[in-house]
Amino acid sequence: MRLVNCDISIFANRSVQAIVEYHWETVYPILIKRLLVPFLCYLIVFQVYLEVLFNTHGQAQTESMKIYQYCVQALLLIFASYFMIHHINLLRVRKYEFFTMAMFWSMVDVVPLAANFISLGVSISS
Repeated sequence: MRLVNCDISIFANRSVQAIVEYHWETVYPILIKRLLVPFLCYLIVFQVYLEVLFNTHGQAQTESMKIYQYCVQALLLIFASYFMIHHINLLRVRKYEFFTMAMFWSMVDVVPLAANFISLGVSISS
């Protein structure tokens, strides 16, 4: 189904609204539990990582700070892996549709995740 050429006036139809509302009750809790809550946790961990670890103003890192940094980096990799697996599953289900304009935002979501893997990999290896 291509949503790019979709006429949105169909959603003004009462029967279509009923179908969407019926399925929304099933999908909404899943979206909250599987996507929103993990993403908010990921953002919080990332913000802590940026504020605490990179706000040292040129001070030398202590051994406990390095251990803390590795723990937070591990958490970030776990979260990034979770979302990357989600996108890989989307790619597997949608196949070539994943690369069309209808799935543009899913492709945009993959770029920061890949950058996260690269930057954390470089940081851990150094």
